[in-house]
Amino acid sequence: MSEVIEEVIKGDYKYKLSRTGYGSDRYGVCDICGKWADSVYIQSEMKKYWNPIDRRWSWTYEGCETHMGHKECLIKIRR
Repeated sequence: MSEVIEEVIKGDYKYKLSRTGYGSDRYGVCDICGKWADSVYIQSEMKKYWNPIDRRWSWTYEGCETHMGHKECLIKIRR
C-alpha cells in the first residue's frame, strides 16, 4: 500500500505524490530519467473541469498522466 506524502494544486492541476515503499528492483527504472531508483514514488495528475451536472468545479483523471520514479523527477514534470 502506498503512503501519500504530498498533495499539491498547481494552476488547474492537482498532484498526489505517494511513496511505494519499494525501489527499481520491483517497479523498474524511473519513467522520467530512465535511471535506477532506490526509492520509487508514484505521482497521479488530475485536472480541474466544470461539471455541468453538479454545476461546480470537479477533478478528473481524463487526459492526465501517472508516472513512477524519483521524487525529484516527478516534481519537475508538473505543469
